[in-house]
Order: sequence, then structure tokens, then C-alpha cells
Amino acid sequence: MSNTLKPKPMNVQTLASRIRTKMSEGSAELRRSPTTRIAVDDIIKRNKILEQRALFEMTDDQLMTQLTRTLLKAWPAPLAAAYDVIGEQLKPFADIAAMLKPEALNEFVGVSPSQCVIIDSRTPWEDFKKDLWRLLFGE
Repeated sequence: MSNTLKPKPMNVQTLASRIRTKMSEGSAELRRSPTTRIAVDDIIKRNKILEQRALFEMTDDQLMTQLTRTLLKAWPAPLAAAYDVIGEQLKPFADIAAMLKPEALNEFVGVSPSQCVIIDSRTPWEDFKKDLWRLLFGE
């Protein structure tokens, strides 16, 4: 018998809750640290991710939500390198990206990219993504 603890399985609701927590932490970090917000805004402007006017009008919460939406919309494909640089400036965003890496998800959630998997504890990733999006953004 092994002394190592096995991680508990995580469902989509648990993952959504963890992501929401990281989104709140990211928003708080942007509010707390003007230099972080300036650095993130600069990366976004230089890489033409958002228009300058839209970026200027965004609150910290809106910016963190937009970054998370972009990350999840592209998932499971990786985002452009600019988002890695944003993650270097804004750790909660990097943490969200890490939670969505296939290795992490398959270890804890059991997401399957194949529709051929016999119905078991694995969820097709398209369904998982839709459920996660709905839980996070209410759409």
C-alpha cells in the first residue's frame, strides 16, 4: 500500500469555482498594483489584443474576465506568446492557464478528446468546455 495521497477527482463545478477564485485574485492584484495593470495594458496594446479605447474603459474585473474568456475560447489550443507574457506579470492568469492544461485536466477531471470513449467517468471536452463557459460567464 502506497503512502502517497491520490488527488480527489474534480468536476466542472469545482474547476469553475477555482477559476472564479483566480479571476478574483487577478482583479484584486490589478487593483492593488498599478504597475501590474500598466504592464498588462502595455502587452495588450503592443500585441493589438484589444483596442486602446476598449482597454482604457475596462475595469480590473472586466479585464480579468476578458483574459479568461479569451483563454477558455481558445482552449484546448495554446494562446499566442503574448498571453504567456501576461501570465508572467499576472500570476492568477497563469494559474488559470495551468488549470486548463490537458495533463492537469485529465489527471483530475477526466476530459476525453475522443467521442469514441464508452460512457464512463470521462467527459467529451466539447461538453466540458460548454459547461465550464456557462458556469463562469452565464452564457
